[in-house]
Amino acid sequence: MKKDIHPQLNDVKVVLTTGETVVMKSTLNKEEMKLDTDPNNHPAWTGKRNLDNKSGRSESFNKKFAGMFS
Repeated sequence: MKKDIHPQLNDVKVVLTTGETVVMKSTLNKEEMKLDTDPNNHPAWTGKRNLDNKSGRSESFNKKFAGMFS
């Protein structure tokens, strides 16, 4: 491996959405990172889908553009 071309790895304290902290290596020059999404709440890991379509997008579209296509 060539010397002096790789970024330095630092220990970073990562705060998960549950408040749990984990120490990881990173090239960022931060001491702490707070995550918005992590394995505790992301659908890729939980297997649950969060549907933001609760308001009925097609219904709101039809209401908004009701007179345009007549």
